Amino acid sequence: MTGHSGWFALPIFLAVTTFGTPVLAQSAASAPVVKTDLGPVEGARRDGVDVFLGIPFAAPPTGERRLLPPAAPTAWTSPLRATIAPSSCPQTASPDPAGLASNNEDCLYLNIWAPTPTAQPRPVMVWVHGGGFVEGYSAAKQYDATRLAVRANAVVVTVNYRVGALGFLAADALDAADRRHVSGNYGLLDVQAALQWVNRNAAAFGGDPHRITVMGESAGANLVLGLLASPASEGLFQRAIVQSSTDGAHTVPLAQAEKQVYARTLEEIGCSSGPGLLACLRSAPVQSFLRMTLKPTFVQDGVVLPLDPLEAFRQGRFIRVPVLIGSNAKENYLFTARVEADVLKHTMTGEDLRGQFKTSFGDKADAVGGQYVSDAYVNAATLIGSALTDRRFACLANLARTGLAQYVPVFGYQLDIADPLQQQPLVPGNDLPNVSYHTSDLGYVFDNDGDGQKLSGRHASLSHMIADYWSAFAADGDPNAGAERTVRVTWPRFSREAPVVLSISDTPMATGGFAAEHKCAFWEQSGLVATTW
Repeated sequence: MTGHSGWFALPIFLAVTTFGTPVLAQSAASAPVVKTDLGPVEGARRDGVDVFLGIPFAAPPTGERRLLPPAAPTAWTSPLRATIAPSSCPQTASPDPAGLASNNEDCLYLNIWAPTPTAQPRPVMVWVHGGGFVEGYSAAKQYDATRLAVRANAVVVTVNYRVGALGFLAADALDAADRRHVSGNYGLLDVQAALQWVNRNAAAFGGDPHRITVMGESAGANLVLGLLASPASEGLFQRAIVQSSTDGAHTVPLAQAEKQVYARTLEEIGCSSGPGLLACLRSAPVQSFLRMTLKPTFVQDGVVLPLDPLEAFRQGRFIRVPVLIGSNAKENYLFTARVEADVLKHTMTGEDLRGQFKTSFGDKADAVGGQYVSDAYVNAATLIGSALTDRRFACLANLARTGLAQYVPVFGYQLDIADPLQQQPLVPGNDLPNVSYHTSDLGYVFDNDGDGQKLSGRHASLSHMIADYWSAFAADGDPNAGAERTVRVTWPRFSREAPVVLSISDTPMATGGFAAEHKCAFWEQSGLVATTW
């Protein structure tokens, strides 16, 4: 049986790209074949790693399955050729290198990088991509996990999930069509389905189903927080790594989502409320769902997400596994640069800054301005970039850590690398320095410059250090495990009483000053950082 793409592997071993889609090929005689619970899959061997691209973990969410929880895929008997990357889920074109324009709803696939199996099962690391819940896909070049699998001595899995309106829309007509009587959160349900598949099949690829770590960055990190807060995640993973989660991890109550938040989205799709809404949503062209202008959000529905994730952590009502969670020193610089280049079309002035404060902080703008004074920053862009980093990323991560640490082992970090390698450079037309901003961690985790090439020099050393911490945590739930085999600074466990995080840089060190550096007490007292919206 051929894979979902209908292509066949080429007769020689190589790695090529067809129309932007990674393709693996090698002689059929040496191709690795693994039997899954649904049927055999045939991959390719590359640099000592068996790679399988485009394995279905759910049925295509099309037709009557659109805007429903994922369903089991159909089994097969002949080997499925898993050598061509799957399609991304429907999304528009984007400058994000992890995005890929697509109108293809048949997208619920995963990819596996597995070192040659040994008698000792390896930890499994399941990667959830970012993209603001509107873009991104699992087979982007920057997520090539060949070197991570080798360095971590782990089976690495990357997964697709539905994004945009097709992944998060909530509507009363969808509630009525769902046996759970709720709607939304389909992207989160997709990741749960992928984890169920991994639990059933990890051993066949040399992985340990009792040592599964779910990990993600940005929106992917938000999904990891959602997984932790979802009762249906119980038993699906044993550790969690949260990289650069955002304020997008918060939820909106189901009734509010249906009556207010997504009402405009229905109009953009071209479907009116009423008796014909369900039929319209199921039959509307895919392109109509890509007209959505609202940023998608989790829905607090009492079933998938009974509570906002951060409130669930505060109350101790979450999946209790060790968590490694952190952020980058100046996360929002990535987005501030886009404001300068694409919105203002000039470097930010003092007048621009006042407008940005009003837009970002509303009636709290003056209070925020009292904390972030111009004399402390080199220019207006670094000031607003720092303030938004603290509100949208750093202090929410700190709040999550504090809640989680009351119940489970937590290890916090801040990536603070001077002049880091960037897979996603700041757009031209800004006046921001090159520091550890949003996405700066990705190249180091995957030892990948974004174009598939391995890192070198100090960047390679940093990548190896980070991979060693991550892999130790995946193996044992403690980033310090196996430290005798590598040179690593001891990473203290985070607690409310001792809120120490590891500052990851060329010279890593443990520090207790994170909350003060990012003014977290102010943000929480102001109500702009809280466990719910």
